[in-house]
Amino acid sequence: MSGAHISTKPWWEEYRSALAACETHHIELFFRSMAATPGSHDQRVGLVEHVDELVDRGIVDGFEVTLLGSELCLCDTCTGLGASQELLAKIEAVHDWESANARSVGFEERAVDSSITGEAYRLLIPPTTGLQVRVDGKLRGVFPARIDGTHYTPSEFVEAVVDARLRRGQPSGRREAGTSATPL
Repeated sequence: MSGAHISTKPWWEEYRSALAACETHHIELFFRSMAATPGSHDQRVGLVEHVDELVDRGIVDGFEVTLLGSELCLCDTCTGLGASQELLAKIEAVHDWESANARSVGFEERAVDSSITGEAYRLLIPPTTGLQVRVDGKLRGVFPARIDGTHYTPSEFVEAVVDARLRRGQPSGRREAGTSATPL
């Protein structure tokens, strides 16, 4: 699947429209672990380098990386911890995101119910790699996503952003003056 196919979707048009008059455009990468799984290291490095390139070219204002961990406990005690509350609120927004026939995918929930210990709780398992894009602070996209029935990865989103810029002959991204962005 090529990221260029995203640019034919209604979600993409909403995203481009939001960029047309935005002040800020940020990307956040989510990783389950800083250690890539065997066979995915080069892909992860490529994703980070491409997002960094978007920043260098002025297409995106900045990006950050958040480590989610392999599993997050959803019991009241764990979700009530200070640091967990902020992280879980962010994850919940990403997990529940949907817009214009697009929906976040890749999160799984697992129930733990041990007859030996008597413990019962739920775990949230994040995708290995995820991405959220914010325009003027509003969550505008999450990857991996299912858009009009097709699955798109974070890398495909980044590829589509770069492809859209190159097709429009706009290698340099956002304008310095004013509050508008060069549309994709």
